[in-house]
Amino acid sequence: MAVVRRLVRALDFLPLVNEGEEVNQSGSCLQSWPENVMAPGLDAISYWAPRTAVQARGAAAAGLGCAGPDGPACLRRTETGKLLALNGQFVTSAFGTRALPTDPVKALRTGAFHRVAVMQGNTRDEHRLFGSLFEAEKPIDDARYRALLATSFGERMARRVYARYPPRAYSSQSGSPAALAWAAVGTDVGWVCPTLAADRLLARHVPVFSFEFAEPNVPDFLGIFPKGYPPGAFHGSELPLLFDIQGTSVPLDPAQRNLSESMIMYWAAFAAQGDPNRAGLPRWPRFPATQSLDSARGGISQTDLATGHHCRFWASRT
Repeated sequence: MAVVRRLVRALDFLPLVNEGEEVNQSGSCLQSWPENVMAPGLDAISYWAPRTAVQARGAAAAGLGCAGPDGPACLRRTETGKLLALNGQFVTSAFGTRALPTDPVKALRTGAFHRVAVMQGNTRDEHRLFGSLFEAEKPIDDARYRALLATSFGERMARRVYARYPPRAYSSQSGSPAALAWAAVGTDVGWVCPTLAADRLLARHVPVFSFEFAEPNVPDFLGIFPKGYPPGAFHGSELPLLFDIQGTSVPLDPAQRNLSESMIMYWAAFAAQGDPNRAGLPRWPRFPATQSLDSARGGISQTDLATGHHCRFWASRT
């Protein structure tokens, strides 16, 4: 509970003056992934689907014998593989309901959302976690990397992506260069660039504070990465620097503990006043600036997401 106690102490020093705020860690509602990118064999996915589509999946459960008042209990007793065959391996929320009447993507693009300050960002290597699933299935060499790109983007676009993300660009890091290139593609096309697009839409109406968690050496507290595969700043790697994770002890070195303290103070200030800035911390400008959170390569500073993650390239995709 040490991290929680520090967060509470941080809040104690700050008057609560704002009327609400939103923190989106690991990205925005615009995120989506092409076919076979989130996991081997997975269809193209997004967070949202019309209510009718989700209801159709529910109706299909009748074929499992799970209709009527006992339906939920029946589904809980059903073999997981049979459920995944109906629902897919990624949960999709329904819009067109009382709780979520409008497609969030449309709401963001039209400005039909509550006016509160937003702190939003990703880890620098989000897709290393999901890319590791492919590496664990079968090591990614150059030939398999090319094949994965062709499956997800088609042959013509795959050649362009390969030229933009050649394995040799990742040869200075440990691990398979082709595997790291594949993970970088997933990070940029599915996570960071859609979040950057969302930042631009949000900033038309509300204060936005953009961040990238770039600390590369957080211990693998999940214990799932294949041997020799560098996790980097993987999906969820910022969490031990902000919160205690029940049942998990994550040893941080002194520089990481200092970064953790700064992040906790940023998050606490934002919760209190809708602005992460406070005395004693490096200034965090509003978007279009992006705050890089890192203890290893120059500490807390600004970074250029569009350049670092090839977002102009993805915006030109046809």
